[in-house]
Amino acid sequence: MFIEDKKDKVFIPQTQNTITANDYNQIKNEIQNAIELAGMTPEKDVIQFPQALKTLTQQSGAEEIAKIEAAGQEQLDAVNAAGSTQINAVNEAGSTQTEAVNAAGQTQLNAINTAGAQAVQDAQTAANTAAAKATEAAGSATEAEGSASAAASSATAAEGSASTATTQASNAADSAELAQKWATQTTAEVVSGQGYGAKYYADQAAGSAASIVQDAESAAASATAAANSASAAAQSAQAAASSASLADIQNKITNCLTKIPQDINLVLSEGTLTLKAGSKLYIPNGSDVFNEVVTSVDYQLVLGTPTGSRTVFFVANSSSNLGVVVAQNRLNLFSGDTQPTVSTQTAYWYDTANNVIKRTLDTGSSWSVLTNATLPICVATFNAGVAT
Repeated sequence: MFIEDKKDKVFIPQTQNTITANDYNQIKNEIQNAIELAGMTPEKDVIQFPQALKTLTQQSGAEEIAKIEAAGQEQLDAVNAAGSTQINAVNEAGSTQTEAVNAAGQTQLNAINTAGAQAVQDAQTAANTAAAKATEAAGSATEAEGSASAAASSATAAEGSASTATTQASNAADSAELAQKWATQTTAEVVSGQGYGAKYYADQAAGSAASIVQDAESAAASATAAANSASAAAQSAQAAASSASLADIQNKITNCLTKIPQDINLVLSEGTLTLKAGSKLYIPNGSDVFNEVVTSVDYQLVLGTPTGSRTVFFVANSSSNLGVVVAQNRLNLFSGDTQPTVSTQTAYWYDTANNVIKRTLDTGSSWSVLTNATLPICVATFNAGVAT
């Protein structure tokens, strides 16, 4: 209950001292106000006052904690925003580096192709030089018929050796180098037990065909035939190189689906498809260029809830990291050297003329290159997202 105000001075308990009524009333009112502010009903002011002070202190502390938590959340939001900005900057820098690496790879590939063509040209030049020297040998040949006959046999051996070179021309650069050896090498046999280069036998003909002039023409003809065989070897090597390059491209295009997919290790277990680590996927990237992606970890193909037959491919993040997996109805997939006519808003087209994969999002009105899209890895049947 409230204590009435005093009108006279008040004695201080256990002392002989007094305080004025105004001072007493002011102190009493302050204590009662504190008790009410703490949410209590004044009954025994002196006894309730400590509890009121404690309650008011706790309320003030809660308000301070709320202020601190609000300030902390504000700082956390600022840190998250700064982190997001840094992540975006790193992603943009990574994309720039990927494009730079692809450009450098293309430059190196062009340099290799140029060097291979130069090697074939050098082999052809060497073969022509051998033929010219053989003709010179015919003009100065003065030796015995037996030596000329030996030269003819040697030229036949050179022709056989050149034929061997053609048979073994599975690699463009190695075949070009071997053809050049068959045309010009004189210090050792080109292949052990199979004979020397055409120039070696032409030099023999020049040194030993002095005895019988009338047979020298036959030696010259044989030596020329040897040179022609070497030239044919060089041409065969060039053709083999072109065939090997074409075969390699064809393998990469068809390997994913129409040949045995030895580069793709795909496992189906309990309705889930998993692409195993070490699988090799191909990204068409311009004329005769296929970037390879070798997976470093297993990838579970999480495709949502498609139903029916779907063709599956990836959009890669890097040379060893696959990004987004795509599963499309085959009616939305096209390939060829001319732009297709489509009836769906979204469709994909393997542009074989430019060797890139493109996508439309506006029913074929415009097409854009889908960077880092791989060739398909499989065709699978799904029931509400479960592979069967």
